[in-house]
Amino acid sequence: MPSTGLPQHIVVLVHGNNGSPADFDAVEDALLTKYGENQMLIIKSSANEPDTSLGVEVGGTRLAKEVVEAVFAYDLSPVADTYKLSVIGHSLGGLYARYAIVQMMQSLSCLNMEYVDFVTICTPHLGSRRARGPSTVKNILRLGVHKVLASRAIYGLTGIDLLLDAQGQTQERTSDTSDVEPVRPLLEVMGDDDSEFIRSLRRFRNGTLVAMTDGDVVVPYPSASMRSHSPYVSTFLSERYMDWRWHVRHSGFGLRDETAVSNASYSTFLDRLNSKVDSSIEIEEHELGIDARKRFHGDVLT
Repeated sequence: MPSTGLPQHIVVLVHGNNGSPADFDAVEDALLTKYGENQMLIIKSSANEPDTSLGVEVGGTRLAKEVVEAVFAYDLSPVADTYKLSVIGHSLGGLYARYAIVQMMQSLSCLNMEYVDFVTICTPHLGSRRARGPSTVKNILRLGVHKVLASRAIYGLTGIDLLLDAQGQTQERTSDTSDVEPVRPLLEVMGDDDSEFIRSLRRFRNGTLVAMTDGDVVVPYPSASMRSHSPYVSTFLSERYMDWRWHVRHSGFGLRDETAVSNASYSTFLDRLNSKVDSSIEIEEHELGIDARKRFHGDVLT
């Protein structure tokens, strides 16, 4: 049992496929250096470290249970009226987090929780299926990626989720599929406007998507940035690793407060960010929030 009261700001860090909590060591160090252990509780998830091949539902449920147990291991602070929650997920960890926040919000509702930041880094929100194209090289790459993801020995149920394989999901739930209508892919369900997943996501004050514009063979740019296509011209395979290109898409930082005065911290945020990056990173501002609506009609990711 921790000896101190629950810190006011809880930050959950979720690693990706075959990752570990150590993937976020640098982030943890930076946050604790700035805010300290008394103000911020860092939860580096380890619930899925043994196995990330059991699918988004299992991984998200594990994460939610881990976070809730970690929070309630603390006594409530006698001076805190409200608490804050922020989440950062890398790759598959972002999908775990999106699934988990539904259960987390239900379990933590008694804490008068304010939901601050939800951040994903190279997360396959729209899955990992790629469209056929005119490039022979890219079609070979596409086939290879799909074959690997479909391998039960390598990706297991997670691969089924990332390929939006409704038939595969149905087969996992029943041995006799002759009279069973295939269920919708989980990622498609999680993208419905009126779903509990999207409603939970919208409760966060700020949303940020970080995507590679090119070079991530498992997580295409449209999937990481929640788009139906990529506006970026792909570099040739031999050149793609020469200059990484990133796109940051976010919302909330520019929203006005009740006095209609623009949030001053927004410009400070951009200044600090731009001072640390080079021209290969593009910042896209959203006043009305991240568009979490998705298109799952066939192979749409390019």
